[in-house]
Amino acid sequence: MSSTEELPVEGVKTRRTPKEFFVKYFLAGQKTKEDDVESGQASPFDKFVSNNRKAIGIFVPMIFVQTFYWLLAYENELWRLFATRYEMSLVMMFGAAIGGATAEGGGAIAFPVLTLAFKVPATTARDFAFMIQTVGMNSAAITVLLMGILVERHTLILASIGGSVGTIMCLEFLDHRISPDLKKMIFVSVFFSFAIALFLLNSDKKRKTFDKIQNFDLKKSILLVVVGFAGGVFSGISGSGLDVATPTTVSLAGINSAVGFFWRHQMQHAIQPLAWEYFAVCVPIVSIFAPLGSFISSHFHRQTLALFIYILETVAIVSAFAIIQPGLVLSIISVSIVVVGFLFYYLLAYLAGWLFSTNV
Repeated sequence: MSSTEELPVEGVKTRRTPKEFFVKYFLAGQKTKEDDVESGQASPFDKFVSNNRKAIGIFVPMIFVQTFYWLLAYENELWRLFATRYEMSLVMMFGAAIGGATAEGGGAIAFPVLTLAFKVPATTARDFAFMIQTVGMNSAAITVLLMGILVERHTLILASIGGSVGTIMCLEFLDHRISPDLKKMIFVSVFFSFAIALFLLNSDKKRKTFDKIQNFDLKKSILLVVVGFAGGVFSGISGSGLDVATPTTVSLAGINSAVGFFWRHQMQHAIQPLAWEYFAVCVPIVSIFAPLGSFISSHFHRQTLALFIYILETVAIVSAFAIIQPGLVLSIISVSIVVVGFLFYYLLAYLAGWLFSTNV
């Protein structure tokens, strides 16, 4: 080595160039599964799938949903609804892309827009969130699967079990006891507390992150079921809530939404016609934009996706206070939910970190 060659000084930070910044935060990519077949032994079909994995991941769910939708639309003249319900189609272009890209379902956009901007009853907005996420998030989940992006299977299975039970329990015993304005404030307050906790956690540059749960055992399985149950209860109120880790959350939200959709339609027979009309004009939209969101987010750094969440939840809670103008009691409840929710999320993160560090 030349004596004139400069070595980096340990402990001294170097400023990233604009190119390095862009590559890290917008082209980082998600971890993917290794190919099961070595390239030298792969069949022509395997090579084609491997070389075109991203395109297949986007277009397969899109073509499947679009084909069945337009067959039904032709038979039932569903296109007539676009003349009066088109505004929700426009909203869900953005909502589905966000749902497929971040740790929030498309209902996280649909619920506040419907309840705060369109003055739709909270129950109808919640049902629509269940319905549209069943299509959009499951389409995005298929994209995740076909692209070979890693999913934490323990979380997917156990949190789904807890979430399904929590959603059903909420729909049967809790939902009708909560006033519409309280539902709206619970939604924005819980999501805002999640954004605060996520921001503080991401501020720790040395915090370790994992693609899979390390040293999985009974304690961690119980924790996943409990967290899933809590998210399911919240989903029963607003249609969104079972969000744990991207891209695992895409599959979680899809499964939980399907459970909520089934229960409201087949068991309670309570979905209102307005929810069906919005659903009819949004299905062809979300089947395109949800997989597209998953594809785009597969190139983003997790900090970039987190930034979207900070912005969305801040706008949502400010808008809720401005539009609803809650009284003193409801305001105190909302602030309390933010504090308790933050402590809950932060405690979970601390507990998870302790479990991983001690390998218990």
